[in-house]
Amino acid sequence: LTNNCGEILSSFPIYVAVREKDVESILKSCPEDKKADLVFLQRGCIEPLLKRYGACRKDQTQVVLYWHFNENSNSPKDGLVEMGEDKFGEPKYSGETCVCGKWAGAINDRLERNGLHCSILFYNDWRRQMFE
Repeated sequence: LTNNCGEILSSFPIYVAVREKDVESILKSCPEDKKADLVFLQRGCIEPLLKRYGACRKDQTQVVLYWHFNENSNSPKDGLVEMGEDKFGEPKYSGETCVCGKWAGAINDRLERNGLHCSILFYNDWRRQMFE
């Protein structure tokens, strides 16, 4: 695989956007040296499955998606709801798409370029959002 300049890429995100029941076959078939590049796009908790295959760690990229497509639109609609401010005056949200792990910056950039809010979180904070 090469980039636009013809340089060979050895590390790049591999998006896993499949139903939960199909994640296991992807984990089984993925070479060990590429597992850290898997990016799990999900709407629920797949941690027990990821743990079985050693793919649930702080540097593993996981995304909780809170957006959807309207019936008459090809563009996604953000599910973000502002809940006011926290005790430090920072905005508080519900339905917040968030990401953690190795490729968090790349995912955040891609989503925000397309008008979708995304927060980059540390793994433990991301887990709290996932269980919301």
